[in-house]
Amino acid sequence: MLRVTREPAKNGLVIKLEGDLSQEVVDLVQQECGHGSGKALPPRLLLDLRDLKSADQAGLRLLRDLMGHREVKLINCSPLLLTLIDQLAGQP
Repeated sequence: MLRVTREPAKNGLVIKLEGDLSQEVVDLVQQECGHGSGKALPPRLLLDLRDLKSADQAGLRLLRDLMGHREVKLINCSPLLLTLIDQLAGQP
């Protein structure tokens, strides 16, 4: 289960992800971020991962894809999670 909270930030938006980022909720997170919806991303989008407990392959791919946008920054991300995302960077 994943809880998604949106909070306004200076010149952008903070989206907090709490719980488990799995295939079942990837579409929800994409919608919350505006990614893949045809809408422009906010000028600055901060994904707060402090309370993210786990992420499966689909969740890691989503984070990798979101990191590819200059408007998106991951904050409070564990070193292990960053390593897993980096390992996916070379995969399609």
